[in-house]
This record gives sequence, structure tokens and C-alpha cells, in this order.
Amino acid sequence: HIHGLAQATAGREVPVYVTEMGYPDYSGRGGVSEERVALYLARFLLLADTRAYLGGVWWYCLRDQGEDARNKEHRFGVMSATLQPKPAARVLRALTQLLGQGQRLADQSSATRHRVVGRRSDGSALELSWTENDADTQLLNDIAALDARPEAPFALRSLGR
Repeated sequence: HIHGLAQATAGREVPVYVTEMGYPDYSGRGGVSEERVALYLARFLLLADTRAYLGGVWWYCLRDQGEDARNKEHRFGVMSATLQPKPAARVLRALTQLLGQGQRLADQSSATRHRVVGRRSDGSALELSWTENDADTQLLNDIAALDARPEAPFALRSLGR
């Protein structure tokens, strides 16, 4: 994998940065629903947090660049072109609250189920799990329950990790 190759080449620990990561929600070939984008974002960020060598992850686009549902390039945002939050924005906010607490999650996945565990800021145990089945949306429900202020307006900030 890329981290091992970079470390072997440099002869030292090398952070890996994931830039321009994203999924388009559009109606054309290869497009997925807004809910599936949220699911993929959640899975990726949760597993990424368990990898200490990752120096950062950047989502490709904050807001959609247009409103044509058939145009892939218009639909990479976590918010609509009019800045209305899509399901991915809600996942991003909830996970920013969780992951911004400073403690990394641990990956305890098996061959059939992904599982990350950790602690909330109040010290209580946290476990989130999912399968590769895209119809399994329980993870989105579990993440929605983590959002301390689901009706609050959206604000931008950095995790600062």
C-alpha cells in the first residue's frame, strides 16, 4: 500500500494526504444517490481516522457547482448549489464533532463486518459498524444520533489535527 511504499522509499515515517476525495450524486452512468454519498463519506472518514499515518483528508467540493442532476461535475458537493445541506453534510458535521475530540478510533473490522471503536468526549464507549452492503444504512442512523445539534445552522471550521 502507498504508506508502506512511501515509508520504505524515504526511510522514515511519511504522512499520506488524501486530496480531492468525493463522490458525485447524479443520475448519469456511475452516479449514486445523495444517501449513498453520505454512506461512502461516513465509511471513509471513520476508517481514515484509524490510520495514524493519514495527515489529512480533503473533500473535493463544499457545494455543488450547478443544479443539473445529469451532469457529474455539478454534483460533488456536500451542500447543494444553493448551500442547502445534503445528507453528506450532516454526516460530515456529526463526524467532525466526534473526530475533533482528539482521540483516534480503533479499527476492529472482521472479514464480514467493519467496526470502529473509541470513546466519546464524556468517556462513554462508542462503536460504529457496517457491512459492504450498500442497502445497509444503519450506519447513517447511528451517525445522525451523534450530532449534538442536528437543527443548528451549518458553520465551517477545521479539525486542526
